[in-house]
This record gives sequence, structure tokens and C-alpha cells, in this order.
Amino acid sequence: MDFRHWNNWHQRVLFNNIICRLVGSQ
Repeated sequence: MDFRHWNNWHQRVLFNNIICRLVGSQ
């Protein structure tokens, strides 16, 4: 299992989640 790839994907999901919250709160 490639942890580097999984970590990158996980960071992307968290980043998208934060963006969605910021956009939704406005």
C-alpha cells in the first residue's frame, strides 16, 4: 500500500471539505 499516495488523497479530501464549509457558510 502506498501511504504517500493515500496521504495526498486524504489531504485533498480534507482541503475540499474545508472549502465546501467556507463556501456554504457564506
